[in-house]
Amino acid sequence: PSLMFAIFFVQLLGRRINNNSLLHIGLLLYIVGVLVDTYSILFPDILWRIYNEVFLTTRNGLFFGFVFVVIGKLIAEDKPKINHNLLITGLVMALLESIYLIAWKSKSLVNMDFSSLLLVFWIMCLLNNIDAIDIDGKLCRNMSTIIFCIHPWYIVLVKKVINNPFLGTAIVLGVSVFSSYMVTLLSRKYKW
Repeated sequence: PSLMFAIFFVQLLGRRINNNSLLHIGLLLYIVGVLVDTYSILFPDILWRIYNEVFLTTRNGLFFGFVFVVIGKLIAEDKPKINHNLLITGLVMALLESIYLIAWKSKSLVNMDFSSLLLVFWIMCLLNNIDAIDIDGKLCRNMSTIIFCIHPWYIVLVKKVINNPFLGTAIVLGVSVFSSYMVTLLSRKYKW
């Protein structure tokens, strides 16, 4: 539902305002969503109560989905080149942000953070330029679907066994990617 809402909202606004304005609106909404959801910075009580009555969470198409749909729209229209400095910056930022959130904010679960914007932009550019590199696009799509379905199970299982958030994240990531790759390969060999 959040993706459908985000696409609808981008289409609706995209007819009335330019892409630059769409991106600014998306970034503003994303920043509000991250501040409320990840950093637990609340807004004045009356605004917060009204917001909670309408949306319940920032994990919806308005705050988190909108900006990513706008980024996808911009990438599809402009075809930017892959910038590896963006990847390095995003990874360093993700590491620092994770350390801050885990060590100082005692967060065990983070839905979105600021570094996600850079990393998702880089991944979208990479996937948009998939013809320029030798990657099996169908394999990537199938794996991403499987990862989406199985990673919550791995998160629950690993959390029961491992208390270290860094190690737990690495294990969930590794096991999710490996098992999705194996399932994809097996499904090609054995038609189910």
